[in-house]
Amino acid sequence: MQAAIRAIQRGDKQIGASVTNSQQSFTAALTRPCPVFDKVDPGTALGGANYCRLQETAMRAIVLGRLAVSVNPH
Repeated sequence: MQAAIRAIQRGDKQIGASVTNSQQSFTAALTRPCPVFDKVDPGTALGGANYCRLQETAMRAIVLGRLAVSVNPH
């Protein structure tokens, strides 16, 4: 994720600043709603908070990777 953020910042300073600022909300998404999954029926949310954090981080990495490619043409 950090490599993608650096590539975005190199490709477009304004978009890079937006991504950097949005990292705070991404962190909040991991620390606020994900722990709730540890308190629900395990049959409805296998893996609980850890799985939530895994999914959120994976999706963020995919989105940032795509953006890095988009702002850095070949």
